[in-house]
Amino acid sequence: MAEFMLYVRTVLFGLTFALVMLSVPQRLSGRVLQFDRFAHYIERFNAEDVETITNYIPNSVAKHWLSENIPLFECPDREVEEIYYYRFWVYRKHIKLTPVGFVITEFLKPVKHAGQYNTISCAVGHHLAEGRWLWNQQYLRDYILFWLRGYNGGPQPHFHQYSSWFAWAVYQWYMVTDEKSFVTNLVDDLVADYNRWCEERELPEGLFWQYDVRDGMEESISGSRTNKNIRPTINAYMYGNAMAIAALARLAGRQSLVVEFENKANALRQRMLLKLWDSQAEFFKVRLENGELSDVRELIGYVPWMFGLAPVDEPYMRAWKELTNFHGFKSAFGFTTAEQRHIRFRTHGVGRCEWDGPIWPFATSQTLSALANVLRDKRLKPKFQFVITLMRSSSTYKCIVTMANHSLVNISMKSRGLGLTVATGAGITIIQLLRT
Repeated sequence: MAEFMLYVRTVLFGLTFALVMLSVPQRLSGRVLQFDRFAHYIERFNAEDVETITNYIPNSVAKHWLSENIPLFECPDREVEEIYYYRFWVYRKHIKLTPVGFVITEFLKPVKHAGQYNTISCAVGHHLAEGRWLWNQQYLRDYILFWLRGYNGGPQPHFHQYSSWFAWAVYQWYMVTDEKSFVTNLVDDLVADYNRWCEERELPEGLFWQYDVRDGMEESISGSRTNKNIRPTINAYMYGNAMAIAALARLAGRQSLVVEFENKANALRQRMLLKLWDSQAEFFKVRLENGELSDVRELIGYVPWMFGLAPVDEPYMRAWKELTNFHGFKSAFGFTTAEQRHIRFRTHGVGRCEWDGPIWPFATSQTLSALANVLRDKRLKPKFQFVITLMRSSSTYKCIVTMANHSLVNISMKSRGLGLTVATGAGITIIQLLRT
């Protein structure tokens, strides 16, 4: 136990030191860290990659581009450090220059469910969270405008193909970049987008429904491609979007909008706590179209904490015990997307994209962001679980890179048992987890 505590303290010190490093702009960081110290990661990734598709930044210039654009990060755990640089190395592969500016893709190869320029809205929140740390923000300014105004001056027709926390992500982007004039100019666009979601997905009771496939979470235990189930995902997203619009409206000096959207968010929060919290299972669940709560705990039950919606006190905090339970979501690598004790865990077997248990970094990222928010509460003294969880998350990527052998991007694979399914274009980045 003493050795374990020493290790935890060492890791916590490393993470604290890393936060200081992340706060220093790259062009000023030579006094603290030098990119050459970490260049060997990029050189190895390049050497092991078979580059068949290139976008704006090919492997040949990746090292130089990364040295100019990313914050430097050092960690006593070299595995975490390696994955940090791997994530940015992968991210720049998905920066694509189009006739209308830059976009971020989810897949390098064209996929049939994508829209113009191979864009998909499902992971846009992750794209903005990850890319906001780059020195050159023209990429994301273009990308934001692409979704809101890139189709004859209006939103892309495939913007609502998937639910997302777009307004929230834009506000979080502003919190890093401080581009006030840019984001306040988007308030009307974001209000219109919110209202459009209300027209498309809001039920008379004031909650939102969604097909699991339109959450990007198809073949889940609780979900459906036909039933209008009330899911924690889209409702938490809409809460976050409303809070973000209120915050942006405050920046713009539009007080009436602040009041309107704070009221919307607060009302939605109360409805979620009333309708989606299962007091017996002590977990946020999907409410089915027939009015009953689903009988399964799924990882999406943590999404409300990602946006500060769920309380950080009893009984709600009891939900987190499932994260460290091997009958719940705990596994050797990351978190299963459904509780392992459920009779339908890993039973679909219909394709590569299944959310009845396989580990998805998309969901792991949401969960760790939620956990980081929870641990910001000063009443919660033990922070060790976040560190251990972060270590397990990095081990997931280490496993992927090792198993993939020289195919470092666009991996999609499943193993027997728990399953491990990854589309790296929509994955996790250590930096967004270290915000806390």
